[in-house]
Amino acid sequence: MKLISWNVNGIRACLQKGFEDAFHTLNADFFCLQETKAQPLQVELDLPGYRQYWYSAEKKGYSGTAIFTRHEPLAVTYGVGVEELDHEGRLITLEYPNCFIATCYTPNAQDGLKRLDHRMAWDDAFRAYLVSLDRQKPVIVCGDLNVAHQEIDLKNPGPNRGNAGFSDEERGKFTELLQAGFTDTIRYRNPDLAGAYSWWSYRFHAREKNAGWRIDYFLVSDRLRESVAAAPIYQEIYGSDHCPVGLELDLEAVQRELDRRKPGQDPTATARRESDTVQVLSGVFEGKTIGAPLAMLIPNSDQHSQDYEAIRYTPRPGHGDYAGFIKSQGCQDYRGGGHFSGRLTAPLVAAGAVAKQALALRGVRVGAHISSIYGITDASLEDAGALEAVAAKPFPVLDDAKGEEMRQAILEAKNEQDSVGGAIECAVFGLPAGLGAPDFGRNVEGIFAQHLFAVPAVKGVDFGAGVAFSLMRGSEANDPFEVKDGRVVTKTNHAGGVNGGVTNGMPVTFEVTIRPTPSIALPQESVDLRTGEETEIEIKGRHDPCIVPRAVPVIEAAAALAACEVLGI
Repeated sequence: MKLISWNVNGIRACLQKGFEDAFHTLNADFFCLQETKAQPLQVELDLPGYRQYWYSAEKKGYSGTAIFTRHEPLAVTYGVGVEELDHEGRLITLEYPNCFIATCYTPNAQDGLKRLDHRMAWDDAFRAYLVSLDRQKPVIVCGDLNVAHQEIDLKNPGPNRGNAGFSDEERGKFTELLQAGFTDTIRYRNPDLAGAYSWWSYRFHAREKNAGWRIDYFLVSDRLRESVAAAPIYQEIYGSDHCPVGLELDLEAVQRELDRRKPGQDPTATARRESDTVQVLSGVFEGKTIGAPLAMLIPNSDQHSQDYEAIRYTPRPGHGDYAGFIKSQGCQDYRGGGHFSGRLTAPLVAAGAVAKQALALRGVRVGAHISSIYGITDASLEDAGALEAVAAKPFPVLDDAKGEEMRQAILEAKNEQDSVGGAIECAVFGLPAGLGAPDFGRNVEGIFAQHLFAVPAVKGVDFGAGVAFSLMRGSEANDPFEVKDGRVVTKTNHAGGVNGGVTNGMPVTFEVTIRPTPSIALPQESVDLRTGEETEIEIKGRHDPCIVPRAVPVIEAAAALAACEVLGI
């Protein structure tokens, strides 16, 4: 998801200075403008694929905002809801299932702070409005806020102290806004970045000398700040006395997710060693997604294809060998890494890593942990706060003591040339109520199950209490409703966040059952497909004695892709 904010200082003038070229070059999902200085019928922009929302000042040639977006909102709101402040076209808010996106052009206090009282009233109303939105769902707000917050945010803080945009009053109101639960994304990602400005005076060759101010911002609800991969300022783009600022996704996060699943990192996994270094082939330019299909390559570097020659015609019990042989009429690639291989989970994790970032911008988080291995159970996942700590562990469990017991069970099976299975518990936090439908193809549980069963080793999916429902009475199974912090929630979550195929606002929770690895060294009964005779096989090569630990990021990826489908991303 890419968002751009730009004070164009008059859209009609900016159109004569390369606006459309910059618009197409930046290729954003949301393009937010301030100081448009135009009435609705004074500008006609042909922007295929974009919906346009304009909010003009009643006074012609003054103020005004606009948003161009590829994504149809649930609702559009204009202004802050205060009559005396809502005649200058200063704020547009788009509502989406999991967030609000707004653009703002804050009133200037003017020379000598002549309009400071009006500015203070606006700042208070603006903050109250954003806080009210944030109570419902996360907020992303951008625009020209007409204040340099810290000395690092302008070239010459000393001579400008007390002037409009750098008065103690305006800076103090901005501090209050941040303290109310919002993050300045540029300063958060670049705490010591100096000389990065978004506005320059037209006088004294200020832009050539980079004697500027940073008064254009992207603010996000605090709970979204870790999702912000980058917050650039496009100082190379001209056409206005301001330059655009933007948000972009972090493709390096793809590699971090792949590193979680790659083999050869632990004695409980296969000895095969793959770097699993992702190579982006297309869909990215200068570190930014461009809207084209995103193609990534994850090369195999440590394959031993000869290990599979001995079992070419003797299918492994429990594996897809026989089914694949029949389906392909004997033409399947038997060497490993094919359509029935766990190797397919590498690109799944890569795609899921991108999906996670798209979800994070909407306040949605996905996490999982090993819930059991060979009958040894971990603690239950109860809150999102535990997810990050689990993701950072080489053995992703909540209870490290139970994790050590699981490790020993895996190593014991490995020493006996066998394998063990287990289960993974996963949760998707932040999906709003009302998504999905009871219909075939749109049922939330069905959408998630389709993605999860695409993971080769998954043999069962339980939502909420799952099979435990068979041991309950209705009075035990039902989730009582209550009101908490102004929201309707349930006291328990036996339903796993879904009722009637539709999300109910609680975390979507499920547990997947992972079968033991079929490829084991113990003798097993099979059949020679060439002769039809029964035979015995002993599988050689490097295989996981338990794939559950490496499958945790895989299940998270599948869940993230399913959540994107549910949200319509």
